[in-house]
Amino acid sequence: MNRARVISAVSVLVMLASLGAIWRALHDAPPSTPAALPAEIGRVLAAEAGKLLGPGGRILLISRDTESFAQPSFDALNASVQKALKQAGTTPALVRAIQLDPLRPLQVPPGDFVELLRKAGTADVIVSLLGPPFLSDEQRAALGTVKPKVVAFWPGTLAEYANLRPLFEQHLLSAAILHRPEGLGLAGKGGIASGGRAPQFDTLYQIVTGTGIPPVPLPGIP
Repeated sequence: MNRARVISAVSVLVMLASLGAIWRALHDAPPSTPAALPAEIGRVLAAEAGKLLGPGGRILLISRDTESFAQPSFDALNASVQKALKQAGTTPALVRAIQLDPLRPLQVPPGDFVELLRKAGTADVIVSLLGPPFLSDEQRAALGTVKPKVVAFWPGTLAEYANLRPLFEQHLLSAAILHRPEGLGLAGKGGIASGGRAPQFDTLYQIVTGTGIPPVPLPGIP
């Protein structure tokens, strides 16, 4: 098995585990729990988007099409984001539901992301529930100046974190919620927000704004 297949397989496993955690939190949490995990993720995404939204700006939401393949956890996450945005006084001007193969890693097709990046203005914020815009060098060059801000939910693998640093540097990503790898001790380092969130969220995820991503590969993969 080559490196690409190993990374792809691990990505699927991590993503399924993350979505499973969201599903369990939503359905198994007792009534006294102040915020289920999907609601907390939605609140954090909405808060990060609100910080970046310019005067007269729009929220453009990228979600997943769940009509062909039922994804209750994604429906819950999508609903929580829109609810949090509404509570903050805004609603998505556009919701782009992407059809994806349920057996492949969650990722926005590059062409769809490029289209939104071109249409959005400097005051707009793209909120992606399917990760950041992973574009080829040719697509990035053809895109030119990136005008909108991008906030992404991306519980990917550790090997993929190294790919995020260029996205921040190229202004293709402004903030991201990442899966927290065990044993890395990232909490409290530069670029990672803290405080005011449910313990369950901080146990599973971290918020990165560009300077807290260690370029470390998966164990055993050079």
